[in-house]
Amino acid sequence: MRVHVAGLPHLDTVRANAACAYTQKVRRLCDMLTMRGHDVILYGRAVNEADVAEFVPCVDPDEFRRLQANRKFEY
Repeated sequence: MRVHVAGLPHLDTVRANAACAYTQKVRRLCDMLTMRGHDVILYGRAVNEADVAEFVPCVDPDEFRRLQANRKFEY
């Protein structure tokens, strides 16, 4: 079965972002589904460490920073 998973736009799907529970849920879900034999396609930011059949980068980090320039917080 082919499964499409949407990652979060503000963080890369990597182990270094362990403080974000939702990012880690996406990464671990992809790993689990791949281990069970599914073809996983992950749509996310620029970098990915999840075990997937295909990774589709959708958010350019530089473009994201430019769009978030007026915000009071930093990612």
